[in-house]
Amino acid sequence: MATFKEIHFTPAEFATLAKIDKSSISALESQGLLKTIKRKVGNVERKMITLEGMREYFQNTQIGRHGDRSTGATAAGPALPATASAESVAAATG
Repeated sequence: MATFKEIHFTPAEFATLAKIDKSSISALESQGLLKTIKRKVGNVERKMITLEGMREYFQNTQIGRHGDRSTGATAAGPALPATASAESVAAATG
């Protein structure tokens, strides 16, 4: 069974997962947003992206699961105090 350090993705696979154009991977590399390695596959060395590299890319761009760029519960609105009455909660939630 493979460990997480052994998992690598091709640029095409990464582009599909990140929902970006495959040709923009070189630009991401030059900007320092994406790290690639050379890995020998058969008798050919191929450019690959590690699972760790993918994780760092998504953390740096902070893209959420649903494509939003907000983090945490702030997107839902301001927090209500714990002592709020039932009427104020009903008015806030509509």
